[in-house]
Amino acid sequence: MPAEAQQSYPAVFISQWQNACLGACGTNPAYKGREAGCPTYCACVVHDAQASLPFDVVLQANRDVQSGDARSESVQKLDHVLRRCQVRVMNVGLGPLAPTDRSGQVAGIPFRRGGIGRELSTDVVYARAAPAVYVVRSDNGRLGSAVAVSARALLTNCHIMAGGTAITLERAGVRRGASLVSADEVADRCILRSEAPLPAWAGVRPYADLKVGEHVYAIGSPAGLELSIADGIVTAKPVIADQRVIQTSVPLMVGSSGGGLFDAAANLIGITTFQLKGAQNVTFAIPAEDYAKAAP
Repeated sequence: MPAEAQQSYPAVFISQWQNACLGACGTNPAYKGREAGCPTYCACVVHDAQASLPFDVVLQANRDVQSGDARSESVQKLDHVLRRCQVRVMNVGLGPLAPTDRSGQVAGIPFRRGGIGRELSTDVVYARAAPAVYVVRSDNGRLGSAVAVSARALLTNCHIMAGGTAITLERAGVRRGASLVSADEVADRCILRSEAPLPAWAGVRPYADLKVGEHVYAIGSPAGLELSIADGIVTAKPVIADQRVIQTSVPLMVGSSGGGLFDAAANLIGITTFQLKGAQNVTFAIPAEDYAKAAP
């Protein structure tokens, strides 16, 4: 939304929101030593929210947070604004790992077109797709997954590495180092580069080919359990906070972030990212195509 079309929230609400923001910012341990930036950060939040979100969305987000629903669509939209200002003003996020390339994309991703054809059995999908999936460990204590799309490049989520200083890829007890080469923290897209060549990688199916109702599989490391598979269907293809996502019924849990969402022909269609809190099997993935630097 252009600046001249920016909405105007009620003045009383803006004043209360800024005061609450300043209080939360000043006591947030992530901002320790950077409290002087809180006024600019809070101004950024209010400005960007008015520029991109209807007032009723912000009100609903506040109600959802207070009721414990921190994963509602309204909260996700507002969180997009908060993360954008965090990165831009408070320099919070990847820290020393942050690369100079902030696109969160990589060139040379192999695309597979023409739909899925014949559906494969679950065991065959797993046998074909799992070799491209790795456990990601960061020295920040978090773990997740990543999917190889070439001999060196892997797709994952940025939030796995936030605040860390080192990244390790792991598979079948073998560990290898990796570096972060591209990151879009707002979109939660990160590209890793393996220090050693990878033996297998996935081909990507374009987002436009994907149909609601298709059978899909998630392969990742839920709760640290390496290369676990779960299945479900594509339930919607919504846009949340100006970002298209794939909504599925595949169950996810901690450790699933950065894992692969595959179709019934073992094509990579998305990177599993988050789920709605309190909702059973309402999960989301970033389209794998969005990690491609050039249009396919």
